Amino acid sequence: MNKYDFANMLNGTLYGKVFSTDIFDLAKKHGLVVIHGISDDLIEIDGALSNELDVYNKLHVEPDELYFSLDKSGEVKYFNTPGEKRIHVIYDKEITWNFETDIENAAFYMLLDKKVYTKGIVINLNDLEDDSNINFKDSIGDWKLKLLKDHIEISFNPEARVYDIKDIVVVKQNDNYVFLYKKDGSYYQIKFEEDAFLSIDLYDAEDDFVDTIGCWTF
Repeated sequence: MNKYDFANMLNGTLYGKVFSTDIFDLAKKHGLVVIHGISDDLIEIDGALSNELDVYNKLHVEPDELYFSLDKSGEVKYFNTPGEKRIHVIYDKEITWNFETDIENAAFYMLLDKKVYTKGIVINLNDLEDDSNINFKDSIGDWKLKLLKDHIEISFNPEARVYDIKDIVVVKQNDNYVFLYKKDGSYYQIKFEEDAFLSIDLYDAEDDFVDTIGCWTF
């Protein structure tokens, strides 16, 4: 069974219906990942991967757009900017839950009072990345920051540097910085400065400077 057949099987399901374990066992058997939203705060990931994401604050309190990446192990990272193989979470009045991504997917729709209420997607496990990339372009050129299991890799042109930074759960990016947040609220501030200079500083959850982790001129 492919993702299109599976999505077609779910299409038209009444919102609020609890899917049976047999349904998701079938998805798991065929290497399929099912993503859909419930209530106003939870994203359910089922099938070949299993997770439940509480995104209430990210959707309804924080002002940023919400994106997340999902790797083959089921690890989730949150972003406030679009990027390759990220999933954009859209919550609004027209279709309560909507998911948009450049990952090839099959959509299904759940109904409430005979109207489309929420959209889910089905994707192949093999289409997921083993890591996440962040691209950052400035006047000097194109930088790439790769989040791996137990470190990060930052590259500029042909040169790359590795830093012992791990357990990142949220990534935020603006015109000047990339911020990598850990579960305890502490974060790394990464700045790509003029003359190809990289600086990485660690701050605690109260935004107080802790240490300089790295600096390098490429």
